[in-house]
Amino acid sequence: MYVRGEAYLAAQRGAEAAAEFKKILDHRSLVTGAKTSYRNFLAFWKDADPEIPILRKARTEFASLR
Repeated sequence: MYVRGEAYLAAQRGAEAAAEFKKILDHRSLVTGAKTSYRNFLAFWKDADPEIPILRKARTEFASLR
């Protein structure tokens, strides 16, 4: 939903983007599931090189969910 909303924004289709973002707000439990998934991923990768791009991105995305 988020990526679709971003795509609509990039295509200057604001109404469709708003509808996608509203779905996220209407289904907040999805965010809780995302937090759990990120926590599990980060726990699994806790000893990895902190400069690995996907790990850096995951940390940034996780921080934005708080």
